[in-house]
Amino acid sequence: MEATPAVVKDAIAKLRYLRGMDAHHLDLSMLPTERRRFLATSGRRSTVQGLQRRGERRYPILLALVAQSAVDQLDEVVALFDQAVSARESHAKAKTDAALAERAEKGEARQLLMDVILPVLIDPGAPDEQVGGLLRERIGMDKLREVASVSWKPLPRDHGRLAALEASHTYLRRFTPQVLETVGFHGGPGTADLMEAVEILKELNRVGGRKVPAGAPTSFVPARYADYLTKARRSGDDTAFRHYWEICTILALRDGLRSGDVFVPGSRRYADPGTYLFTPQHPRTLRRPAPGLHRPPHEHAHSNESQLPMAVPRPPHRPASPPRMARQAGHPDGRPDHRSSGRRTPPAPPRQPRTHRRRRPRLPPRRRGQARRRDRNHLQPLRSRRPHTVTMTATQATN
Repeated sequence: MEATPAVVKDAIAKLRYLRGMDAHHLDLSMLPTERRRFLATSGRRSTVQGLQRRGERRYPILLALVAQSAVDQLDEVVALFDQAVSARESHAKAKTDAALAERAEKGEARQLLMDVILPVLIDPGAPDEQVGGLLRERIGMDKLREVASVSWKPLPRDHGRLAALEASHTYLRRFTPQVLETVGFHGGPGTADLMEAVEILKELNRVGGRKVPAGAPTSFVPARYADYLTKARRSGDDTAFRHYWEICTILALRDGLRSGDVFVPGSRRYADPGTYLFTPQHPRTLRRPAPGLHRPPHEHAHSNESQLPMAVPRPPHRPASPPRMARQAGHPDGRPDHRSSGRRTPPAPPRQPRTHRRRRPRLPPRRRGQARRRDRNHLQPLRSRRPHTVTMTATQATN
């Protein structure tokens, strides 16, 4: 699904409908996570008649379905916001790359001029008073005027990507205010300035303000974009400063969601990473070590020796004295020894080589039948074959 402003607004409308039912306030923490997902999946796959036939058992399914739908819809809204912003950034990058390629083509003439100018400048034998005349003579005034007529502005640090993204500011304004109003973003350590900028932007969108306050934080703006804000502030262009500052805030919010520095309460995919860690407030029973795990190595060795007979059963005890025949034979195991008893062990019979019947390769059914008939004709004795009879007419016999 392509993340367009219409798709993002549709997802926001569904989320607001679920929140109107207080689906985000349902507390089902007493159920395991997999159990809640199973009940929600059963509710999605069941029909209305099927749920009615379940009787009272349908209420847990409906509660789990509503609660899980609210979480999934919140994740979908944030994911669509990420995709839509990233799509415009990719579009700006493509435009920047095309502009850089065109600039490189135009700069080919300047590069050729440098190949002519540099040898004259580094030549110590050329007098300084004659350098200008030599260059004009070698290059020509017409060529110099042609190259000088093309304006050549220095590139910013980002090669003009933020300026290309500023052209999509109106596109981003079609859905970013609704996302900031609906979704509650919270920041982790080190994101205080970003969260303050998000609150300022939400307030500007609510009251319809156009000018960013003078004390608005900009520490989260990347260094490659900082020159745009500095030039706009020095020139007094409040509109350009608002556009650049708002775009940088949206991009920083998107990057924070990806890295985990910014999280969304009530979300599963964009939850706080700290909730997956143990804290001192957890019961100590969760961190209780297994018995016998934290002990010195020598205690482990003694415990292993004592527990080894219990873990590995010993072989059955052999009788103390071997049988009488074995004692006479002189074998310690009690097995008769043919060498000591004077009898010779009969030699093993030689192994006969196995004969394998040669298999014919598999042929198609038609060729297989032809091969069988050919084999039958070949194996048939010659005396059993009927001689060829020649029928001749009376006239042919007379001739």
